[in-house]
This record gives sequence, C-alpha cells and structure tokens, in this order.
Amino acid sequence: MPNAEAIAREIANEFYRACTRFPQFNSGHEGYAVILEEMDELWTEVKDNKRDYLTRRRDMRAEAIQVGAMALRFIYDLCDGGNENPSEVASEESAIKERLIHDLIEPLFDKPENAG
Repeated sequence: MPNAEAIAREIANEFYRACTRFPQFNSGHEGYAVILEEMDELWTEVKDNKRDYLTRRRDMRAEAIQVGAMALRFIYDLCDGGNENPSEVASEESAIKERLIHDLIEPLFDKPENAG
C-alpha cells in the first residue's frame, strides 16, 4: 500500500504531465471548471457499482489523482504565479519537483517539536 509521500509524488507527476500537454489556466473560473470536471469523473466512478470493487477502486484512485493534480495546477497557475510560458515547465521540471517536495510534501512528514 503506498504511503502519503508516494501518492503525493503521483499527483506531482500528473501535474507535470498536464503542464506539458495543456496551457495554463486563464482564470479561476476555468481552473474551477477543470477541477469540477475531474470531480464529476471521480463521482461517476464512486457511483458505478456494476463493476467489481477492485476495478472501481483502481479507477477511483486514478480520478482522485487527477483531482489532486488539477488542484495543484490551480494553485500553481493562479495563486502562486506559475510560469509565463507553460512549455517552460518541461525544461525546469527538476527545480519544480524539488520545490514541490520541499514546500508541499516534506511538511506532511514533519513531526511536531514536542512529539516523541
């Protein structure tokens, strides 16, 4: 079973893939619509009880990764400045990964100072 860090890396990898395939979000409305579309796809998988659970679980997971990636894309493009040219993401992927790991993933695993 994957841990939270592995899942976060999957989301980040999907984020990078989306950045190389699709332009930046132009507005909060567009970003929200993309996230809503992914949420609708996840909801479709959640409701589909005609398939076996293992298949549904795999498909729900894939859609949840998409939701996370698009939420990350929303933050990156619209809240934190993003890139002026989305195609630059591919050339600076290593720097972005390091920043994401440092800023988003590592704090998930920081222990409180008074924790044993």
